[in-house]
Amino acid sequence: MNALFNRRTLFAELMLLNIAVAWGLGFPLMKDAMALHGIWTLLWLRFALAALLVLPFALRQPRDINRSTVLAGAVLGVLLFLAFAFLIGGLQYTSAANTGFLAGLTMLFVPLLERLLWRRPLHAGVKWSVLLGLLGLAVLSQVHAVRPGLGDVLVLVGAVFSALQIIATDRLAPRHNAEWLTVVQLVVAAMLFAAACMPTGQPLWPAVWDGGLWRALLLTAGFATAFAFWVQMRFQEHTTPQRAALIFNLEPLFGALFAWWLLGEHIGGHVWLGGLLIVAAMMVSGLWPQTHQK
Repeated sequence: MNALFNRRTLFAELMLLNIAVAWGLGFPLMKDAMALHGIWTLLWLRFALAALLVLPFALRQPRDINRSTVLAGAVLGVLLFLAFAFLIGGLQYTSAANTGFLAGLTMLFVPLLERLLWRRPLHAGVKWSVLLGLLGLAVLSQVHAVRPGLGDVLVLVGAVFSALQIIATDRLAPRHNAEWLTVVQLVVAAMLFAAACMPTGQPLWPAVWDGGLWRALLLTAGFATAFAFWVQMRFQEHTTPQRAALIFNLEPLFGALFAWWLLGEHIGGHVWLGGLLIVAAMMVSGLWPQTHQK
């Protein structure tokens, strides 16, 4: 039976949809908590808690952790740190809705970087996607001539590092135990965020643990990080990369909806138009016929 109509595939894709919801929820939750707590404090606690949540699953296979896995996890952890540092850093200077849409450009940066680094050919869908994505960026940021805002630029840089992390994961994950690889990269990222607290003067431990902090940490660490990583490792192999990418591309729309619902952000027409152009760009890339399929 065709994979698209396989029950296991359908269930896997429904599980992957949870990742798009979780990631979309993460931006408004972090923005809300950042109003009272430091960015680096929040991020190191988020990733440390996520590592603790995944650790029991990794401990079921204690022999699968080795020096090679630690090194691979460290590489992924550094890229994860850089991606989130810029994404969440940009969130301080732009809206949660903008951040969600711009972060979605990661899916366009992946084939572009593979072309740049490994000379992989770009199919026509990617080329059209880039044009649509740039148009969406211009509309989203209200750039009529020259430059986007600081927050938008930071989020774009974060999307590039996020794309590099996805590419590195694709190359490293098949060689290592998935749970241990996840734990190591989360621990490394948490350590880097904790180290960033020192020069910025942010406390390692929040002085006040209010409801907003607990909500942000538990939902982003548990749902948007630990659970999302586990679902991706467990279920993405049961569908094609193109369909998985299409599902993940729903993240910006969920992010905008949660920003409107939780933060009361006014989402102007330019945000919806620019965001929908970016989503359309990613849809074109994913749906365009390709010579290689999983």
